[in-house]
Amino acid sequence: MKQSINIEDELKRLKASFPKALGNEIENLLSLIKVDSKHNAHWGYEFNIENNPIEMPSRIYWEEHRLMKPKTLSQTSKTILACILTRHHNGYIREKYLIQIIDSNEYWTVPFLVQLLGEYVIEILDLVWYNFDTVNSNHLVEFILENQLYWYKTKQRITSYWDCYHKNIEKRDYVGFKLITKIEELTKRAT
Repeated sequence: MKQSINIEDELKRLKASFPKALGNEIENLLSLIKVDSKHNAHWGYEFNIENNPIEMPSRIYWEEHRLMKPKTLSQTSKTILACILTRHHNGYIREKYLIQIIDSNEYWTVPFLVQLLGEYVIEILDLVWYNFDTVNSNHLVEFILENQLYWYKTKQRITSYWDCYHKNIEKRDYVGFKLITKIEELTKRAT
């Protein structure tokens, strides 16, 4: 039986993945792009941004190559779209759009970066590790302190994925654990 896809509902729900202050920007962005998907998004990651509850999709199944890429998008809209596409089911696409947000100075981009740390694609972890100096560490620490349970779960996912897929790498050498240590050191210095 063919699954019914309600793109309008998905887009409406996606607006809640960002702070309310970005509402008009998101409305404009979503009116300019053509979203097509053969599968419903998966949801379930919850966190706070400036004490406001936010839910991000764990995976979207948009056909990235079919999205209209208007040259008239503002930088904020481009960043929002990049954040959304870091949730894509294809790891190469997640990596491609992580590159576009890794050095962002927008606080609301941080959860999209942190979420990628708790996933199994080691190349994405390497990308964060090698570009860590470009990450806004103040925003990263602020997000971790505001979302301690989310950070705890992310660390647990890093450990689980190492145990399942990367146990051939010594713990001390595994990039996921090195990122945890680096972020924990930054957080301790800030408190």
